[in-house]
Amino acid sequence: MNQTNLLSTELLQNVMMASPNGMLVLQAIRGADGRLIDLYMTKINSVAEQELDCPAVEALGQSFSQAFPHLAEKNLLETYRQVLTTGESAQFEVHYFRPGRSMPTWLQVSVVRREKSLLITYTDATDTKTEDTDKLSLDTLQLAFDESVNGISTLEAIRDEQGQISDFRITMMNKAGLQMAGYRYEDLVGKTIWETYPATSINGLLTQYIRACETGQIISVEHYYPEYDIWRTGKIVPTADGIIVTYNDTTPIKKAQEKIAQQAQLLDVVLEQIPAGIAVVEPIWADKGCPSRLTDFRILNANLALEPVVGQAKTRVIGQSLTRVFPYASAAVLMLHCTEGIEEGNTPEFAMLLNQQQYRVSVTAKGDQLVLAFTEIK
Repeated sequence: MNQTNLLSTELLQNVMMASPNGMLVLQAIRGADGRLIDLYMTKINSVAEQELDCPAVEALGQSFSQAFPHLAEKNLLETYRQVLTTGESAQFEVHYFRPGRSMPTWLQVSVVRREKSLLITYTDATDTKTEDTDKLSLDTLQLAFDESVNGISTLEAIRDEQGQISDFRITMMNKAGLQMAGYRYEDLVGKTIWETYPATSINGLLTQYIRACETGQIISVEHYYPEYDIWRTGKIVPTADGIIVTYNDTTPIKKAQEKIAQQAQLLDVVLEQIPAGIAVVEPIWADKGCPSRLTDFRILNANLALEPVVGQAKTRVIGQSLTRVFPYASAAVLMLHCTEGIEEGNTPEFAMLLNQQQYRVSVTAKGDQLVLAFTEIK
């Protein structure tokens, strides 16, 4: 070995020992056909020695794939083969799970050919990756916050001299929240509840905010704002220094429910004006959607004129089936005509004796429901 090689080897050894990164010198292990099948270690520094958890004298000569399996995967062996063949260096990142750790360890790796050997240098980049991951997570959370269809506001608790919560300051509000509020970002963020929504202290919401903050409990709320004629449902979630309030505008749903209730009340009024006994029924299926398994009909609504027909108060028959309300023979006839009404639409009127009184009965289809009318024959 000439003086130049000695100096080069000594310099490499000094660099390896002083390096804060893991460094290994590897020799190729080739199969009978000359293909690279593994590498073995001829030099390692103290960082790599520490990772192996064994002295360097024991590590030297060991199989690289057994000692560092995360650096010797099949696709990486191809990278090492190309470096050995072409002399062009390579850089890449790998990650693996160390025993007892739930998060992956990330390594930045550099591979350089040195004569007939490979010099591999690696550094732990886990902290940098974690920061990148944390930033990505924060960016994702920010995007979810901004684009959520629900309103989201973060509020910081304001305490008085006795340490009691007296108010909350709005620190963040997303687009949906601003749209529901009808304000600009700068009009609300940084302001207190007393400054922006003084009614909150009157309608009881401020008390709920304080309770969630002081007890650490998540509180679900539904609230009507009469001054705006709007409904909100939401949750109050405690945080380290205040609360997060998520909320949704349920005004359209509430308005629809009110309209349905009003229509139901109107229907009740109309039913009571009809002199005939009325029962609104729906089919009961043993297997839903299978007409061959129609088993009965349920009474959904009735008027007072139906009471002498069935001999019971209408409040008792609503929700019951025809076969429970009417005598067996009468129920069988009604079932026959009601089934025909479901299948054919309207059916011809027929007579029926109920409670010693003759009635003319009609069955009229209304969507998936039937209206039964019992008119007394005098």
